[in-house]
Amino acid sequence: MGFTHVLTRRFSNASLFAIGSAIFVAVFLAWAVVTNPVALALLKFVTGIGFALTYVAAVLIADELWPARLRATGQVVIKSVMFGLAPIAGNFGGGYVYDTYGPAAMFVMAAVLMGAAGIGAMLAVPARRSLKKVETPVAPILRLPEPAAVLEER
Repeated sequence: MGFTHVLTRRFSNASLFAIGSAIFVAVFLAWAVVTNPVALALLKFVTGIGFALTYVAAVLIADELWPARLRATGQVVIKSVMFGLAPIAGNFGGGYVYDTYGPAAMFVMAAVLMGAAGIGAMLAVPARRSLKKVETPVAPILRLPEPAAVLEER
């Protein structure tokens, strides 16, 4: 996550999300066929890279797409989906697919859904960005009273 600021100079936020999604797709497809415990552990390490890219990109995309006055609300929505709704739906759906069709089918389905998310980001975000300029929040500058200790010294 600490390196993504360098990547944002070369890639758009949607591209970073898509790259992270592609990493997840590759890992999920590998999990469908790999049985070696060491390889599985290394794949788990690679998911951290995919997570860093998709998470940071999602935060930045939310800032791009939501109006400046609603940016905090946009971040709450993103976090609610990524860490609330998505894990619940994923566990429920993944458990059903795992029990009914097996682990390989579950990982292939996860790869398909993650691929769709990456493609969706590439298609949706640039179209939204071109419609309006990113707003910068305007906050009034308030002059605060000086502390009592400073007034006594004068």
